[in-house]
Order: sequence, then structure tokens, then C-alpha cells
Amino acid sequence: MPGLWDSLTVGSRGLQAQQTGAQITGANIANYNVDGYHREDPTITSSSAFRGVQQATLKRASQGYLEANYNRAQADQEFTATRARQLVPMNAGVGDQKDETGLTSRLGQVFAAFKTLSSGVNQVYNRTQVLAQLQMFATSVNNDAQALSGQAKQLDHQIINAVTDINAQAAVIGNLNSAITTSQAQGNPAADLMDQRDLAVGRLASLAGATVSVQSNGEYTVLVGAGITLVDNSQVNRLGTTLNTATGLHDVVMPGTELGTLNGRITGGSMGANLQVRDGDLTQAATMLDQLAYDTANALNAQHTAGYDLNGTAGVNLFVPPATVAGAAAGLKVNSALLGNPQLLAGSQTAGAGTRGDNRNAVA
Repeated sequence: MPGLWDSLTVGSRGLQAQQTGAQITGANIANYNVDGYHREDPTITSSSAFRGVQQATLKRASQGYLEANYNRAQADQEFTATRARQLVPMNAGVGDQKDETGLTSRLGQVFAAFKTLSSGVNQVYNRTQVLAQLQMFATSVNNDAQALSGQAKQLDHQIINAVTDINAQAAVIGNLNSAITTSQAQGNPAADLMDQRDLAVGRLASLAGATVSVQSNGEYTVLVGAGITLVDNSQVNRLGTTLNTATGLHDVVMPGTELGTLNGRITGGSMGANLQVRDGDLTQAATMLDQLAYDTANALNAQHTAGYDLNGTAGVNLFVPPATVAGAAAGLKVNSALLGNPQLLAGSQTAGAGTRGDNRNAVA
């Protein structure tokens, strides 16, 4: 039969369990808004006969499925927001053609100047205006090409920094994997360490997207991008960058492996967005700008060389002929011979002297 001491023990243990529960509840409330914190619930078990209850363990409230979805959503959000932010300067230059500094407007002003020339082909002012508009068009194309190249280099720098940040978070996760295993083996709580690990995974997801697989020992295997194993238990596989001599930009690699260039395999988070803009959007815009410069220069050159200047001499090229499409925008230049002598503008379609008033090539 239980005696008075047993009854007091049961009551004491019950009070201790309630006090511990209140302390844990207070900690949960205090840390409610702390990033990475997970609620802890006390587990109460029966003690030996006539000994009441005792707190056995603390259970960390964690929903792996929900957290995986949250990390995925975080990666998608960072990708979308970062890409939208990086496209603003590109669209403000090449993409926005609504104001007078846009390429469409600049080219229209060139044609307008030629139209004015056709109404007064012998007037020096009209000729200088044509050359001025040609020069402004070429300068605008040059500036846009330089802006695209400059933005690509800025993104390249951000990608290099992101690799450093990713490696840092991967190292944190690897170290915490080991620390959690050791703590649990010693019978110590590891909830705080688990919170820190999940917080590092969240940061990694924002940087490059992250997928977590929980091993039988509770340690994490973390993948980024398309199947790139970054953390495997306590082993950390570091990313690196290497200069691509063809582009002048850096490729993302994993040194010591045969994975090759990882640029196209990292498609989430802010780094995935920066890679997409640098290697996709900006490259496409630069290619289109080069094609525009190449086609415009060749078309105007062909038309101009089909005419004759004020001296009745065959027209020269308006622009220095671009050798290739690639680099045509950065290298677009008005023929210096024309800039020094407006009389060389070929507004006539009739050869020989005495054709100064012929404006048919300017009209064309």
C-alpha cells in the first residue's frame, strides 16, 4: 500500500511536470517570431509504481513536407523577384524605345533627317544634320552594348559572391549534422541545433534552391539545382567558379568532380535568377542588338553606295562595315570620311558633275 511519502512524491512529480510544461510554453511564446525556431512539446510518461509521472523528452514540432514546400516556394520567390529586378536596367536601355533616346526613335530620326535632306539636297545644314543623327544612332547602339556588357559583369560578380555564401551555408549544415548526431548520442537535447540547421537550409534555398533528404541517423543530405549534392551527412562538396575565356565570365563548377559547368543546372533562388539573366536574357538581348546594328549598317551602306555625292562621285559607306554579327553593336561607327566632309553624302542617283539637285537617293 502506498504511504504518505509515496503520495507526496506523486504530487511533487506532477507539480514538476506542470512547471516544466509552463516553462516550455513560455519559451515557445518568447521565440514565436524567431527565424528557424520550432515549437517544443514536453512528453510526459508514467513513472514506476506509485511514483507519478516524469518528463521523458522534449518533442520538436516539425513538418518535413510543409518545410520542403516552404523552401521550394522561397526559392521560387527569390528567383522571380531577383530576375524581375535585374531585368529593369536591361529594359530601361535596350527594351524601352518609347522616348527619344531609344533605338527605334534614334533610327526614325535618321530617316527623318534623310527626308529633310531630300527637300534640300544641296544645303550644308541638312547634310550635317544627317551625319549628326547617324552619329547619335551609332552612339546609342554603342552605349546599349556597353550597358549590357556592364550588367553581365555585375551579375558575374554577384554569382561569385553567391558561391561563397552557398559554401558557407553548406559548411554550417555539415557541421550541424555532426553536432546533432553527437548531442543525441550523449542523450542531450538537440532541438536548438536542428533549428539552426533548418535555418541554414532555408538560406540555401533562397540562394540556389535546396532539396533535403533525411537519413536514417537524422542527418541531412542537401541537393541544389538539378541533382547537385552539396551536403551528404557531414561531408560538404564545395562549389567554385572558373573563368570562361570565350565569354570573359565565370562558370559555376564543383572542383574535384566531373560534373562540368553547372550554370544551367542551378535554376532556383537568387543565384539561379542571376545565371538566367546573365546567360539567357542579357545574351539574347546582346545578340538582337548586334543583329540590329549589323543589318542596319549593311542596309544603309548598300543604299548609300548606290548613290552619288555632290561631286557626282559614287557614295562611300555610311558606317564602317561590321565584319561579323557578333560585336557589331559595340563596334558600330560612322565613316570618319563622311564626318569630315558632308559633301560626300550621296543624295543623288545620277553620276557625274551637274547632278547636285538630284535627290532621288536621299528619298530612297
